[in-house]
Amino acid sequence: MIKFFRRIRQSLLSEGKMSAYILYAIGEIVLVVVGILIAIQIDDWNQLKIDRNAEFDLLTQIRSDLVANQAEVDLIKKGMSVSMPIADSLIKSLDRRKRVKYFNAYVSIIHKKETFNNSSSGYASLQGGLFYLIKDNILRNNISSLYESDFANIDEREKEMFYHIDQVLNPQTYRLFDINTNTTIRLPSFDDNSFDLYTPLDFNTLSNNLEYKNTIKVLKKMYAVRLNALKKTEGKLAQTISLLDERLNKL
Repeated sequence: MIKFFRRIRQSLLSEGKMSAYILYAIGEIVLVVVGILIAIQIDDWNQLKIDRNAEFDLLTQIRSDLVANQAEVDLIKKGMSVSMPIADSLIKSLDRRKRVKYFNAYVSIIHKKETFNNSSSGYASLQGGLFYLIKDNILRNNISSLYESDFANIDEREKEMFYHIDQVLNPQTYRLFDINTNTTIRLPSFDDNSFDLYTPLDFNTLSNNLEYKNTIKVLKKMYAVRLNALKKTEGKLAQTISLLDERLNKL
């Protein structure tokens, strides 16, 4: 091909056709430029295809992580929904100095820790420099907000509650209760053995213990705050997963 063009140029020069030669030279330059542009366009198409495939794989992983987190949030929310009225029942029982039927089992439940296991492998990839792959700005912002704000808030509330249980509630429980470590709690129904896990050394003394009652009141407030935050996160999770599905369908 190069020899063919060279022969044309030499023929035009030998024949003294300068005008034709100049036009031919311009045409050859245009042809080269067009070829370069086409090559660049092909490279862009190939890169776009690579990016779309990478975005699909990344969003698929993030969706899987968020679905797992959605299940975790739902589980913790159910736990808070059970624990909050139980804490209220304990407070009323102590205020009235009247021991409710499931008092011992209720005491065991407020010691339970609901842990959020944050699935974040997809988001870790984003933080590794792949944010540019997500072309939908709203989706990208939602994902970032969930991990940086909502899930971080869940972790912070969790740490506060665990500290309250470990450092405030447990020391009082060890002083005021006889603890049977061999007992297994079965929910939502209780068996007879459940009543022997935490047994007050003296119920009347326990009822007069303002520190213990205030500890449960604080715990009840923590349940309420955590439950409210979980409900908001649950809504944002549902919205983000819906946006992910829309984007994945387009890819």
